[in-house]
This record gives sequence, structure tokens and C-alpha cells, in this order.
Amino acid sequence: MKLGCCTWNFMKKFPTLPDDAITKIGELGFDGFELIAFSKEELLENYSITRISQLVKKYESLGLILSEFVIDSSALQGFARMDKRHKEDAIETFEIVTSVARDLGTKLVNFVPNWPYGLSAPHQYLPLYIHPAIHGAMNTAGPTWRFDLPQKFDWQEVWENYLDSLASCSKIAATKGVKIALEGHPQTILSNSDSFLRLFDKYDIPELGVNLDVAVSAAIFREYPALSIHKLGNKIFHVHARDTDGSLNYSLPAGSGILDWPMIFKSLRKVEFDGFVSIELGENCREPEIHLKKSRDYLREVIKETN
Repeated sequence: MKLGCCTWNFMKKFPTLPDDAITKIGELGFDGFELIAFSKEELLENYSITRISQLVKKYESLGLILSEFVIDSSALQGFARMDKRHKEDAIETFEIVTSVARDLGTKLVNFVPNWPYGLSAPHQYLPLYIHPAIHGAMNTAGPTWRFDLPQKFDWQEVWENYLDSLASCSKIAATKGVKIALEGHPQTILSNSDSFLRLFDKYDIPELGVNLDVAVSAAIFREYPALSIHKLGNKIFHVHARDTDGSLNYSLPAGSGILDWPMIFKSLRKVEFDGFVSIELGENCREPEIHLKKSRDYLREVIKETN
């Protein structure tokens, strides 16, 4: 297994050019890193052939590997739409993503699945609407969740439509030589490990897998991460590492919370995972280098002890 780091650990606003973050990740001695984009416009503006060449030259000079390329789910909202025009636009964006990822030198594309189109709440990004009185509703905090379902809502139709979108994406990924690592978040059409098992039961597609965020698995879905790992097995393509206190804060440095990291790594070895475990601290980390060093040193020791 290799230890990586998200470039957005160093970003205070989005989008931000990743050059400085890549340099810092190299200086911290990580094996690899991740990049992220938020829109089709950003892909076209910031990932030209010349720009890609510069980024590749930069990270190779630091001895780094690009573990995966992440596209924010907002750029792919059309996957959850029923109308052909919006779906085709999202698929076109995804095709650009796969080309950028391939040219950058990674074989893995990550995105969070969409939530059902028309579902709304007092928070713009529904997966963060988890603790309405504390963390999720900004200026409209209250003691209860307040979601609005679409006027016409048929879950089976939503499910089948979204899986059809993923099947189309998988065909594109196969032609570009990349794979898809879906990252389950709350309120999305695909979220916890069992929903992914439903997907894999329907589509036995080698290009489709999971980016497992162990803290989300534990804090949000209340599932012991080792159990999630054994459920998903060889469908785990990439891992995000952060810790949790078990209730609200799920972006603690690894080793600072309740997660059983030795069992996590033992389970990853048991299912023969040999990819990247990438540290993600979240957007609220004010001293990323301090916390990244702490996480890095702790996880290196756990990897060594469980080898």
C-alpha cells in the first residue's frame, strides 16, 4: 500500500491551482496525491495539453504518483436527470474528465454520486446536511431535518436511471483505460456499502468500484470500517483516510479519533488491496501541514506494524 494526500487539504477556496499544494505534498514525503476539478469550464481552462504537461513534469520531479483525479459531483448533475439533453451534457463532461485523467497519468477517476434530482434542503450540498442544528443548515439551523422531495418521486425510476448513467460512463472509461471510484456520501443515490453491493450485483463491470472514506463509513453510516472493507473487497479502488469522534467531527487526523486503524489495514491486506490510502482532512483544517505530518507518521507506523 502507498500513502497519499489530497491537494485540497491546502486549499482555502475552490477552485485553486494545485501547484503549491503538489510541492508541499512532495516535501512532506508522500507517495502520491490527488487533483480535483469542479466544472467543465475549469477542466477546459486549467487542464489544457500544455498545462497538463507542466503538472506531470512537476509531480514527476518530486517523485510523486497521481493516485486519482476527482471531479465534483456538481459537474455531473445531469446523470440524475431524466431528460436526454442534461444527461448527454453530463456524459460529455465525464468524457473530458477521463481524457484529462489519462493524460495526467492516472487510471482512476473519483466522484460522489448525485442525489435524486429535485431533492432539496436548507444546505446547498445535501451530503453535508447531516446535523441540522449544528453543521448542516448554516443560517437556517433547526432541530429537525427539512427536506423537500420532488413532487413526482419514483425511487425505482431514479435508481434505474442513475445506474443507466453509470453504465454509459463505464463504457467511456473502458475506452480511455481508466476506472471509476465512486465515493458514497449521505443523501446520494449510492451511499453506503450495501447500496454499492446492489450496484455491483446488477452490473458486473470491472471499471466500476469504490473510493472508501473510512470516517464517513463510521461516523455517518455507523458501520465498522473493517466490515465495509470485507463487504466491498476487490471493488475498493482507493481509500480516503481521516478520523472521527463518532458523532460530528469526521475530519480528525488519523489516530486522533475512534477508528481502529490496525484493523482497517489488516482488512485491506486481507482483501488484497494494494492501492493508495490518501489522507483527507477536510476544508476546515487551519494548520494542514501539522495535522498531515501527524497523520502521515501515525499511518506509516500502522502500515509497518500490520505488514
